[in-house]
Amino acid sequence: MKNINKIIGLLLLVVSIVSCEEESKFPESNIALTPVYSITNISNESTIKQINVYKEQPLTIEFLTDVNLLSFESTGYNDASTDTDYVISWTVEKEIITEDSDGNEVVENFSVERLVNASKIDGIGTMDVVINYADNSTVTTLHDVTVLEDEVYN
Repeated sequence: MKNINKIIGLLLLVVSIVSCEEESKFPESNIALTPVYSITNISNESTIKQINVYKEQPLTIEFLTDVNLLSFESTGYNDASTDTDYVISWTVEKEIITEDSDGNEVVENFSVERLVNASKIDGIGTMDVVINYADNSTVTTLHDVTVLEDEVYN
């Protein structure tokens, strides 16, 4: 009788294992490594810690901290890099909320044009930033930066 119980138990175990199908409850991930230019060590910049400029899609990510990010659609992206130098330019559209004379919030759009020149040997170079405001005023700044080619998951 004990042998019959063991045999039935073993058969039930085998049937339950064989009858189970492996199913994926979630769709396959489409995450892949994407090439970017990573711009760090930005001098004279208190708000942006790092900028990632995507090479293959119109996207710029600004790292305010390690976990706080802002993303912008890049326009006018141009990569004129040579064997010895990084030469990258692009523009992003931003907005700022201000108050008018009556105390009402007003959204003002402006563009930020960036031009990066850096050595491929050590990555050290400069970034020219030109901010064009809606009232046709501009602000130009020059920053020392470090540039490297990287891949990030997207």
